[in-house]
Amino acid sequence: MILNLVSFMLIWIIGASKSWENREIMTEALRRGHEVRFRYFNRFLIDFSDKPYVYYSGKKYKLPDVALVRGVGRWKNLAYIITQHLKNKHIPVFEKPEVYKLDNKAVHTFVLLQHKIPTPRTIYGFGAELADHTVELTSYPAVIKPVIGAKGRGVVKTENEVELREFVPKEEEIYVQTFIQNPGRDMRLFIVDNQVIGSMYRFVPEGDFRSNIALGGKGKACEAPLEAEELAIKAVKALDFQVAGVDLLESPNGFMVVEVNRAPQFRDFSKTTGINPAEAIVNFLERNAKK
Repeated sequence: MILNLVSFMLIWIIGASKSWENREIMTEALRRGHEVRFRYFNRFLIDFSDKPYVYYSGKKYKLPDVALVRGVGRWKNLAYIITQHLKNKHIPVFEKPEVYKLDNKAVHTFVLLQHKIPTPRTIYGFGAELADHTVELTSYPAVIKPVIGAKGRGVVKTENEVELREFVPKEEEIYVQTFIQNPGRDMRLFIVDNQVIGSMYRFVPEGDFRSNIALGGKGKACEAPLEAEELAIKAVKALDFQVAGVDLLESPNGFMVVEVNRAPQFRDFSKTTGINPAEAIVNFLERNAKK
C-alpha cells in the first residue's frame, strides 16, 4: 500500500473560465483529498495591505496554500497584480507574475534568442512599418504572426513581398518569421517543472501549413529524441515557465523552437498520448505548496 504523505492543501485555480483543462486539474486535486476553489480574475478586489486574506465576490477569504494561474487572456494586468499580491503574502503562485510580459510572442522569441536557442529568423514591429520595409530583411516564404494569439489564428504564410504587403495588418504589432522547411509536421512537448511528461507529432492538414489540431491537424504520440527534449527544457528554463507546451520544427539544420506556450491546453494532447498532464501539475503543486 502506498501512503499519501502530502498534507491536504487549499488550492486556488485562478483563470478566466472553467475550461476542460482547469476542471481536470481540479478533479485530480480533489481526488487526492485537497480542497480546491476556482477563482475568476474579475471577481477579486485587491487591498494593498498585509492582511492575511483577500476579497473575492465581496467576501473575505483566507489565503490558499498554493495557487495556479491559467488562461490569462485580456486579464494580464489584473493577473499580474493578483499573483504579485499573493507572492507578497508568501503564497507560492504559478506562473510567477514576472512571466506575463512573455505572453507577447515577439518578446518571448527575443528572450529565446538571447539564450542562443535556435528559432526562425524574426522581424518585429508595427504592421505599417513592416509592410514598407520588411521586404528588404526577409527571405520567402515568410510567416506573419500576431504577437498575441493561440491555435494558429491570424498566422499567414506569404510567398513573396507582394503578398506580405497585402496581408500584414497595418495597425497592429506584428512579427514575421522565415518559413522553415519541414516534413509536414511539428512536435509538441509537454513540460511540467522542467520535466518532459510526453510528446506528440502534429501533422499539417492538406492545403495548410499550420499543424494546430484546432485547424484540422492530426496528432500522433511519439517519443521525442534526447536532442528535442534538451532543447525544449532549455527554452522553458530561459522563459522561467513551470508548465508549458513547446513546439519544435525539424529543420534541415536540426530542431528549432517555434513557440513556447504558457499554461497550454491539453485536451487533444491527453487524448492523443493517453497522458493526463493534470496529474503532473498537481504533483508539482504538492511539491511547492506553502509548508
